[in-house]
Amino acid sequence: MFKDAFDHTPTNLAKWLTLGYAMVLIYVTLHPLSAMRWTAVVPWVFVLKHWSKLGVTLFDVWTNVVAYAPLGFGLVWILSRTNAFHWTKSRQIAVLRLMAVMLLGAILSFLLESAQSYSVERVASLWDVMCNTAGLFIGAVLATFIRGRVSWVGRVMNHCIAPHRGALWVVIGLWALAQLHPQGWSFMTAPLTVLTHGWLPMQGVSIPLTAQQLMNLETIASVVALSGMLSLVRLGLHPRLGFTARCGLLLGSLIIVLAWQVLAYGVQYGWGEWRLLASEGMISALGFIVLVYWAWALLPAPWVIVGAVMSLALHVALAQMLPMHPYSAD
Repeated sequence: MFKDAFDHTPTNLAKWLTLGYAMVLIYVTLHPLSAMRWTAVVPWVFVLKHWSKLGVTLFDVWTNVVAYAPLGFGLVWILSRTNAFHWTKSRQIAVLRLMAVMLLGAILSFLLESAQSYSVERVASLWDVMCNTAGLFIGAVLATFIRGRVSWVGRVMNHCIAPHRGALWVVIGLWALAQLHPQGWSFMTAPLTVLTHGWLPMQGVSIPLTAQQLMNLETIASVVALSGMLSLVRLGLHPRLGFTARCGLLLGSLIIVLAWQVLAYGVQYGWGEWRLLASEGMISALGFIVLVYWAWALLPAPWVIVGAVMSLALHVALAQMLPMHPYSAD
């Protein structure tokens, strides 16, 4: 039943997740995009910079290593499509695969560092490229080891995750990353004007809200955002899952989302301020969220698709229309 488990759902999911993670790396490396300026400087001039002028810190080292380890892990997982490519069965192929992954990742790192030469707020460094390559190596070796020895991972993924729907999990992952961006409203993403401010300057408006209006908006925003994310999780689960398993995975996803939001509040406002999540608006939203949870667990997939489209459309619209949150405005 689970023959060649690593060749189907896990590989498809790895492709999408690796692509999504590469996009995040590109954005983070070049952020802020508004700081990019065209100059006559040769972009790879950082290679000739003297080592004593690099100003490398321990934080720079471990962040660059850790940042590229998942990319190396994902690339190896994608390239290892059959069980014949285990390290113990074909060392030559494993070594070639490892070298290919490091070469691809090093080229990406070099190109991004070269692009940083055009940013007035970033500093290109050959040391970053070397640390990125080291992270690729660590991730690639870890993937080689796990892929050949932890076969239950593939069996579980094939049983629980719908085939050819890796893009849904990428959207969920990007939404989770977006929660770390300070924007005030629980579970919502920041407005697109934040990203386009460099090209389309728009002044944010802070509208005075009464306590009742603030509570109502927080309730609506929380319900819409969680409804959209739970619907994506539901659609990303395998159709053959039973009702009990589907309920359990949806409940686990909801708990993870709530825990992640607590973490996001700690990052945004300080670890002592996570209690801000327990606002009146969020508490009043819990009843609606429970109803949404049961709806996505019980309804067939076509109805969930309709609900997902509506929820995500409202999510995007609300993110643009909501006024600045009073807390983040202070």
